Amino acid sequence: MFQIKRRLKGISTVAFLLVLGATLYPASLSAEPAGVWIAGDFHNHTVLTDGSQTLEAVLDHGLNRFGLTWIINSEHGGASARNLEGRPWSDPAIQPPVVFKGDEKLDREKRRVMWRWQCLSEVSFPAILEARQNPKYAGKVILQGLEFNCPGHEHVSTGILADSGLPLAEFEYRFDASDTDTSGGPDGKWQGKNHTNDHAKALQAIAWLDKHYRGRSWFIVNHPERANRYRIEDLRDFNNTAPQVAFGFEGAPGHHKYKHRGGYGERSFTYADNGQGGATYGSAGVFLARVGGVWDALLAEGRRFFAFANSDFHHPDPDRDFWPGEYQKTYVYVTGPVTGEAILEAMREGRSFFVTGDLIDAMEFTVSAGGRSAAMGGVLQTQPGSDVTVTIRLHDPRGKNALGDEVELNRVDLIGGDVTGPVPKYLEDGKTENPAYKVDTNPSARVLAHFDSSNWKATGDGWVEMTYTLPKLDRNVYLRLRGTNLPRGTEYESDAEGNPLNDNLAEKRGLDGLDEARAEQWFYSNPVFVRVR
Repeated sequence: MFQIKRRLKGISTVAFLLVLGATLYPASLSAEPAGVWIAGDFHNHTVLTDGSQTLEAVLDHGLNRFGLTWIINSEHGGASARNLEGRPWSDPAIQPPVVFKGDEKLDREKRRVMWRWQCLSEVSFPAILEARQNPKYAGKVILQGLEFNCPGHEHVSTGILADSGLPLAEFEYRFDASDTDTSGGPDGKWQGKNHTNDHAKALQAIAWLDKHYRGRSWFIVNHPERANRYRIEDLRDFNNTAPQVAFGFEGAPGHHKYKHRGGYGERSFTYADNGQGGATYGSAGVFLARVGGVWDALLAEGRRFFAFANSDFHHPDPDRDFWPGEYQKTYVYVTGPVTGEAILEAMREGRSFFVTGDLIDAMEFTVSAGGRSAAMGGVLQTQPGSDVTVTIRLHDPRGKNALGDEVELNRVDLIGGDVTGPVPKYLEDGKTENPAYKVDTNPSARVLAHFDSSNWKATGDGWVEMTYTLPKLDRNVYLRLRGTNLPRGTEYESDAEGNPLNDNLAEKRGLDGLDEARAEQWFYSNPVFVRVR
């Protein structure tokens, strides 16, 4: 039982199946050993780019005020407008004067700005190291990341665990779509830069991370629906190129005080047919929120491609952003010492869930059959015809959340679908594109069970437990969870099956921005896979 704390182109079909198949079902079959859930945020901004708050303020709020254990600073790539105090780099009050490196780059007011690669290596990463030594952040994990301007697309959270800022700086210089510097970086050492910005370059960027920093880097697509710049075939390409690096996406964006949550507007990708335009659905993007949609289509291949959420913090204004940890938290399950390596491993292995408004703060999600079990992110292997038992335990915290509200878990949905195997990009001739590679639906996905106070068991101290059996299972499946404080069929919020509706409809309830965020809370788990041998 867990001890939980609150808190490529050109690849043949056969080769594709062998390579991808090896990543789908790892050898570990049992539930995870005892460890701890810790909450964090890996997408936020400061005055170094387009945020309004200092790094110290972001760390103070996220780590000490709102209870995060880990945080990853991830400023935009391209250029840095200001220093750690928020002064423009050309401000004569900065002494000694800044020594700019690389090609000259000016802002709209014709002031010199600093290339982000220089800022990462000489300013941002040293500030992260200094913060790690600050006693007020004792016991916390503070890492350096980057919001990458992905060539041919939009934004990606990425980073490299390293002892200096140079590896990430080199990656940003070589591949960020907004970095047009031609100088070769420090001492001109970074030669061979590709100055095009297309999907092929995005795959080159992922391959570079995989080649040089596999196991120490990540590439997680941010708010993929917002600018309508990602399709399922892009996500498949990313994951195929480096499944140990490109292993997930932001299922729910940040910016939840905005009038249109997440900053999603008319141009955003949507399945809605209600004339509301692009939107989130119950705080999540439609790639995640639609049962049988993009994420379910990826999971149907057995892909270990996971969902996360972050603040995307820029400004704490009443109609802008929540501080890191104030509204959305991503919890990861780590065993052993709490380190950056342990956090990255948990994310990569799918041992995580995310939640809004502190609706829950702990989870146990396991499947078992024939004396074997697997936890979230894992794989249960069982014999055909076995009864598979799903056990769910959730902790509903008492008292007020960070927004001053008392929220209560109303229901939980168990969602599942068949795993039918990888979809190759090309047909058997290795040249003709496979039409199925662009299909972004999974008709087998469905809500298997609804749970609420009528059929779950309260076991004390805020814990509720529920079980479900898949009888005589004869096929490979995946299972995932979602839950909310809203009853099924809440007008303008959810349909009779409990599926979240387009958040723009909440305006009809007189709710918008902050009020809408406070009115509904959700959590989403990552999947457990069941493989019938």
